[in-house]
Amino acid sequence: MKRNLCLLVAAVFLLTSAALFADDHKKEGKIVSIDQDLRTMVIAGEKGDQWTVFWTYTTKLENGLTFPELKAGDKIEFEYMDKDGKMWLTNVEREKKAEKEK
Repeated sequence: MKRNLCLLVAAVFLLTSAALFADDHKKEGKIVSIDQDLRTMVIAGEKGDQWTVFWTYTTKLENGLTFPELKAGDKIEFEYMDKDGKMWLTNVEREKKAEKEK
């Protein structure tokens, strides 16, 4: 009986963990535009893809980065979760700052 219960608990844990990890996705691209007030940004991928992503106060920023520091043209790597038909950022890391205009 105890063995069956342990197996059941382990199976539920594995399925739950797999579902959580399956929801996180990783991409990279350049910021096309960013709206600090709406907490959204448009990101262009290398293959011409374009995504509108959203963030919340729980979104993690790497290396002490803040959202006001992000600018159009910055290259970023990001992880997101699909929820309610939207891409919600879970983690953002700036790979390269935008080049300054002359």
